[in-house]
Amino acid sequence: MLDQNDKGEALRFTMDRLETRMRQCHRKADQAKFFALALKTIQIVIAGAIPILALAKPSASQPSVNGILGACIVIIEGFQHTFKFEQFWIRYRQGQYELEAEKGQYLNKAGPYEGVSNPDAVLVIRLDSI
Repeated sequence: MLDQNDKGEALRFTMDRLETRMRQCHRKADQAKFFALALKTIQIVIAGAIPILALAKPSASQPSVNGILGACIVIIEGFQHTFKFEQFWIRYRQGQYELEAEKGQYLNKAGPYEGVSNPDAVLVIRLDSI
């Protein structure tokens, strides 16, 4: 059986873990958002440049430049599909919100924490499931 000091230490550990996970989710969501938006912006700029270059004075190198820009769009799309930045952005942000909601329920002894004999244990189990 844990004494009060051990219970307090266990709760501090659990709350530190919760805060760490929330910060990690926030940081990872911001990183994924940055890459998703940066790649999409670059892709749009390159795609917009192709017709402008096509209207410019024709030169011998213009078809190859337009071809290279078109290939860049395909490569960027491949990166977006492979690394799934948009999906990770959403998943990490959703995880952060779930952890914040769990913390709120725990602190207010609401939802699954209402009327249970050991809410700390319930918190640990629910954090692991998130």
